[in-house]
Amino acid sequence: MRGIFPELVELALKLSLLRVALYIGQNGLVDRGGRIVQGAGINGGCGRVGIGKLLRQLAVLISRNFQLIWNQKLTLGSLILQAPLMVLVIKLVGEPDCFTSNLINIGSRTVLFIVCAMASFMGLLNSYREICKDREIIFREASVGVSLLATVLSKAITLFLVEAVQAGILTAGFVEIIHIPQNHLLLDTNVEIFITIFLLMAASSAMGLLVSASLKSSEAAVLLVLALAGTVLFSAFREKIDRWEYPQRYEEYVEYYAGKYGIDPMILYAFIRTESNFDPNVDSDAGARGLMQITEVTFDWIKTKIAPTENLTFDDLYDPETNIRFGSYFVSYCLLRYDDHLATAAAAYHNGVGAVDALLKEAQYSSDGITLDRYPYPQMRQYVKKITESYQRYSEIYN
Repeated sequence: MRGIFPELVELALKLSLLRVALYIGQNGLVDRGGRIVQGAGINGGCGRVGIGKLLRQLAVLISRNFQLIWNQKLTLGSLILQAPLMVLVIKLVGEPDCFTSNLINIGSRTVLFIVCAMASFMGLLNSYREICKDREIIFREASVGVSLLATVLSKAITLFLVEAVQAGILTAGFVEIIHIPQNHLLLDTNVEIFITIFLLMAASSAMGLLVSASLKSSEAAVLLVLALAGTVLFSAFREKIDRWEYPQRYEEYVEYYAGKYGIDPMILYAFIRTESNFDPNVDSDAGARGLMQITEVTFDWIKTKIAPTENLTFDDLYDPETNIRFGSYFVSYCLLRYDDHLATAAAAYHNGVGAVDALLKEAQYSSDGITLDRYPYPQMRQYVKKITESYQRYSEIYN
């Protein structure tokens, strides 16, 4: 959230404010009939406004804007509740240690996206109706000499001051929930995060003013913001939903035995999810047990390979570590036997090595005699599909 990012946000802010000023100053405002209001440029309708008069108008308009916010309880409540609600979203979606283990993992990217999206959304939400809802008032004031530049700047400054408070609340909640490494650039890390969030909100607010100036009605602006809100919420929770559907449990055992036997951990997660959905006590109709659904015959064979002197019994497969240990070895054996071809290895894991070896001898099922091209049994096809699709989803979510 540091480096070149704040500079890009600041540039966007300046460009957005410039666009608003140029749009209104050069073209005026569009009335409800779609006509450009003449004389409603930067100078208003009564000639050029001097700097002194512009500053006096600006001060009066800013004061009026804050008074209007205070008097409109619904608007005031919305401004007060926005930041705490966004902090709650971070609490629900974010992982506290997502930055401490690996800065580029999926969890940290998700949290950064959510914070940036929420800051942008808050800025737009604050400003999307600011000009179109007061269009008639702005017309009347412009006709008696109130500068449109003062009007636009007063709204921008008011919003920026409000957003500074909102950014402070959002930053405080963010750094309280998420453990952020203290490797700052120039200022304190928390200060740099606050500046980045504030600039994002301010840039989005300026863009909201531009949108508000270009729309004919507040209803169109509401529809635009609702569409954006739906997109942000879906993006924020999509990763969480994916992780609920494709969980990583027993990470310590999976990572250890995946490393020991040279397997991608995501393959083991795919097998465990497909076989037992991470239930260590499940039994199948065929007598297979535990997380990776190992039969007694397979258990006895694997035991001769990796634990010939250990006092282990078939009942020990209800122990998660033992089950993952034995299952990982068998998965690695199948992958090694079939040239690391996951689909063929999955077929062997499910139907047995002997069944797959027999199919490999038939040209209609294998063109090279090493891997299967087709899977003749419906149950085998379904199992292979589940394993390969689960592995793909795990790789997309966690890599």
